[in-house]
Amino acid sequence: MEQGAEALLLGCTEIPLILSGVDFPIPVIDPNAAIARAAVAYAKGIPCSV
Repeated sequence: MEQGAEALLLGCTEIPLILSGVDFPIPVIDPNAAIARAAVAYAKGIPCSV
């Protein structure tokens, strides 16, 4: 963030569990939530942009 990051991608599925409850001043992308949204959209047969 000090070097100008505009978002934080928690690239491993375990990281969101470790950092739960931590607030960041930039958007945080949780791969678990993205995978869940995509799976539900797929199951419903609707397009998903994660």
